[in-house]
Amino acid sequence: MFVSIKDKLQIGAPIIIAGSWGSELARRNMQLDRRLWTAPANTNAPEVLADIVHDYVMAGADVILANTFSTGPLLMSEMGLLDEMREWDHEAVRIARKTLSEMPDRHAALAGSFSVFGAVQVDSDHAACDMTEREMKPLFEAKVETLVRAGCEMIYMERIGGLCRAQLAVETAVSSGLPVWVELAVARAADGSLHGAGATGWLLADMVASLMNTGAEVCLVNHHDPLVLAEAIQTIKSAWAGPIGVSLSNGYCRTPEWVQGEFSPEDFVIEAQRWKRQKASVFCASSGAGPEFVAALHKSFSEG
Repeated sequence: MFVSIKDKLQIGAPIIIAGSWGSELARRNMQLDRRLWTAPANTNAPEVLADIVHDYVMAGADVILANTFSTGPLLMSEMGLLDEMREWDHEAVRIARKTLSEMPDRHAALAGSFSVFGAVQVDSDHAACDMTEREMKPLFEAKVETLVRAGCEMIYMERIGGLCRAQLAVETAVSSGLPVWVELAVARAADGSLHGAGATGWLLADMVASLMNTGAEVCLVNHHDPLVLAEAIQTIKSAWAGPIGVSLSNGYCRTPEWVQGEFSPEDFVIEAQRWKRQKASVFCASSGAGPEFVAALHKSFSEG
């Protein structure tokens, strides 16, 4: 169903992405893993995953993020679990595709979520200094190949905080031929500037210019503060002329538990309408923003 998403991008119509897996699994009394986070649920609880996909689609999501964020290839390689990465990713996509096929009256595109490292480990550039591009590239290729073969319609690069690993990872994703969207996790420096959340502190504008020059199609920004997100949108607009999106973090993982944030669906709608006035057109409900948030956004956008 990516054709309809492409049409919306071209006219700037709002697009809602859903993929808050950790908070949703926790809300449904599923145990989260200390390092693998949500990944084991792909084989341990397929019915729960299918229910979550169903609820997101019924709420009005345009894009579903498959539960593949936790299986970052560098983390899985470090743990000796590359075969499990392939298995878990394949199952996550298969479950989502099956659920979507059983809802012919509802239409949503399916995206494979790609974390450079993993869900729990902080995505800091210095962690990869002992790995060369030659060593990382086949790991990134394995991730992308699995997502493509499983049937994803696009790849969503989630929570990128730096450039050292991300540049190669995004280039690898783009080389698959699938549409690639890039979500940048940002932080504010002591001098007030916005930079990537990774340890080396790449300036946000530099990250945008480098990563969006790969052929990626949408640039999103992630943070927990709506005011930071509003400022980040303006920074992105200065370096990127294509579609822009926003992902609000509404909580955090305190492994192995999820800590829910204080934003309500109504709060999210208020902020999303402000971002929309800034010409953001893609809105990601993840990290503590479950189906009720998607439904509130869908209703707000449908009403104009």
